[in-house]
Amino acid sequence: MAHDRQKPRPTNRLIQNAKTLRQQATFPERLLWSRLRRGQIHGHRFRRQHPIANYVVDFYCVDANLIIEVDGNSHIGQKQHDRDRQNHLESLGYRVLRVTNDDILKEIDSVVEGVAHAVKHAADDRHPPTAPPSREGS
Repeated sequence: MAHDRQKPRPTNRLIQNAKTLRQQATFPERLLWSRLRRGQIHGHRFRRQHPIANYVVDFYCVDANLIIEVDGNSHIGQKQHDRDRQNHLESLGYRVLRVTNDDILKEIDSVVEGVAHAVKHAADDRHPPTAPPSREGS
């Protein structure tokens, strides 16, 4: 699979950009982070403002290879850019879940349920259950 290959290391500029974005997180991003951090979603850990490819993604769950992008005012007028970015990340083997600031502010529990579902589904796809041993001849 594409996501199992060695990934290039992010540039120093991208790393610095990620640090700046963590410090300048919007209220909806901080609110969602308060529900994702410390393994609150089925024990899966998330990273925030994490460099991947040439981008800094809002949230990333390594176990599920899942990216969560929060679309707010800064995304107005750049639907094509967001679509291209998502297509590129998906071509590298990542799953991308998009939520809006309004979703987070008005329906945080539903957003968290959607994330939990996406994490479980993605983690199951990456690590399908093994078949139980055959009981033939018992």
